[in-house]
Amino acid sequence: MIAPAAGRFVGLLALLSVPAVACPVRAQAPARPKLESGADTNDWQAYYAKGASIIRQGPAFAEPYFHWASRLEPSRPEPLFAAWVTYWMRHTKLLEQLYLGRGRIADSPDALRADSLRLAALLRSPFVNQSLELLIYEQMGGYWSGDPVTRAWIRYFNGDYVKAADILGSAIAGEPSKRLLLRYDRALVLVAAGRLDSATTELRALLDAWRERDQARLQRVYESKELFEYGLGLLLAARNDPVAAREAFGRALAENLAFASPHQALGRLSMVARDTAGAVLEHGQAVELRPDDAVYRQQFGEALLLAGRAAEATAQFRRAIAIEPLYADPYYGVAAALDVSGDLPAAAAAYRVFLLRAARRPSPMRQWAERRAAAIQAANAAR
Repeated sequence: MIAPAAGRFVGLLALLSVPAVACPVRAQAPARPKLESGADTNDWQAYYAKGASIIRQGPAFAEPYFHWASRLEPSRPEPLFAAWVTYWMRHTKLLEQLYLGRGRIADSPDALRADSLRLAALLRSPFVNQSLELLIYEQMGGYWSGDPVTRAWIRYFNGDYVKAADILGSAIAGEPSKRLLLRYDRALVLVAAGRLDSATTELRALLDAWRERDQARLQRVYESKELFEYGLGLLLAARNDPVAAREAFGRALAENLAFASPHQALGRLSMVARDTAGAVLEHGQAVELRPDDAVYRQQFGEALLLAGRAAEATAQFRRAIAIEPLYADPYYGVAAALDVSGDLPAAAAAYRVFLLRAARRPSPMRQWAERRAAAIQAANAAR
């Protein structure tokens, strides 16, 4: 068996050499799998949980559940990452050849499609829980290495995040210059443990060391830090430090002007600050870079609606629906745009369409749609 540490480093280094503009590239969609009686077929979590529960029984059976989960909620990175895991669980021989340097992912269209899913997941969130990756190595058979990194990843897989972080911390302290990328792994585990302050410290240390290394030597190939800067920005935003978050997102864009994710993140910060002009600008740039991303279209529509541009917002919501008809949020956007435009009968009908497509579990959008549709109907009946 190849130790998880070796596999992860090969994969991460390959990822960092790819411009962060990729969209998930899918093969033909699998048939929609069945859930248990009474399960909510509009809820991505129902499909994801089912896939996770059967992945060890057969990754080929689990993959359709992850596929449909990602369609129902394309903003979530977990189904994308899980779909990547199922592919490599089914192709461990090819993976071993890649790790041994006897092949290239580019030579396999299916492998390239699979890796686009992983990249798409990390562009949604560099801190998506990656513990399922251990199942790939488990599928290879053999025995687990006893090195600290492997032991930490086993702890991570089993949900013992604090102990995993401690083990990784000791490994980094022993060889800090040689364990640079382990700081990302430790930040990942710390996020899972809810320790955002410590995760931020770890990622900052990684970036500082990387910059020092860049300055200390001439490099024939420049190593981009965009994904780590983007991740740092997300952590800072989560810690309510928008100024520092903006700076990190700006550095990510300086690394790669074609990186859409920091524009989306800057747009969300502008939305929170009620900076409508800034929100429209940043979300518009994200859409320009990723025109076939339904989530970015949806969020651009939200920014336009906040700016009082309901007709333009509606166009973005409808485009998002055309890209991914199973995604419920754009249907809510259409209803909200009709509502603020004063077309109340059409808005009530659109809210009901959203309710038919949205998950049954309570959410602010669902609760508002229910109240608003009922209020419009009552007002019409009272006339």
